[in-house]
Amino acid sequence: MTFPPASYGADSPQITYAQAEGYWLAAGGPAVVMAIMAAVAQAESGLRPARVQEGQPYQTTGWGLWQITPGDSVSQVGVDQELLDPLTNAKAAVIKYKVLGLRAWTTFADGSYTRFLERNIAPVLPFPPIGDEMAANFEVVKNDASGAIEAVFVQDANNHLGQYTPGPGGSWTYTDLTFFAKDGEGNPTPALTSA
Repeated sequence: MTFPPASYGADSPQITYAQAEGYWLAAGGPAVVMAIMAAVAQAESGLRPARVQEGQPYQTTGWGLWQITPGDSVSQVGVDQELLDPLTNAKAAVIKYKVLGLRAWTTFADGSYTRFLERNIAPVLPFPPIGDEMAANFEVVKNDASGAIEAVFVQDANNHLGQYTPGPGGSWTYTDLTFFAKDGEGNPTPALTSA
């Protein structure tokens, strides 16, 4: 696939394939199509969250990683500039996928995504670092009924433990779980001790 010669955000920073997978998961997307959807994002936008297709009528202009268009967008998730936030764009892509399936993306339907398809890439969830390291281990807890993420538990290489919970507008609240007990004077007591 070639991109339109003039596209806003064509020179904007790229994210990695693993980050695209992470945004897909964080938005509640099914893991079974995570690699395919990262490849679709690469085919659609070059993995550039600020990509806006130019030269198309407004209703068919693609915005962000998965090139969500206003004509088939989910306005309660976000429109226009809001879709340039990768997590917001991923949420709109997940809804689009659940309603229309993979064929909603031209790059899937025509097979052009396949040249970008990678397997066995560990996703990188879009959470800030904890302690001195990025999260080395994580577990995503989803709502059984809706499939929405309720919490993500993370542990870094230094055994710092934390929990992220989703908030409004794609924000995340972090709770440090490394120290959860207090001694008689109100000082934190380590949750884990090294042998």
